[in-house]
Amino acid sequence: MPGLTTVYKWAREDKEFAADLQEARKTGAATWLDRCLELLEQKDIPPNQLGFLREQMHHYRWLASKLISVYGDKSEVKQTGESTIKVMWEGDLATSTQETQALAHGKGVQEIEEKKQLSNPDL
Repeated sequence: MPGLTTVYKWAREDKEFAADLQEARKTGAATWLDRCLELLEQKDIPPNQLGFLREQMHHYRWLASKLISVYGDKSEVKQTGESTIKVMWEGDLATSTQETQALAHGKGVQEIEEKKQLSNPDL
C-alpha cells in the first residue's frame, strides 16, 4: 500500500482520483456510523467501558459530520431574487397610512408607525 504522502500527491495531481478518494472517505464514515449503531444496541456493555464508548461514538459522529454533509452542523442559506434596503430619514417618513403601506409593501409598516408615534405622541 502506498504511503499517505503518495496518496495526497496523486489526489493533487488527478482530480478524478481526488473525487474517488473523497467518496471512499464518505463511505468509510457511513460505515463507522453503522458501527456506532451496533455499539448502541449492545446490551452487555460493562459499566467501566461506558465512558470510553461514549467518547468513541462522539468521535465517529464528529468525523462523519466533517466528511458527510448530511450529518454536518453547517447550514447554507441561498438568496434568490433581489434584495433592496432603503434608508429613510425622519423627514422622509410617509405622512398617511396609504403612503406608509405603499412605501413598506407590507413589511416594516409597524416600525414606520412606531417612529411616527415617537415623533408625534398625540397620534
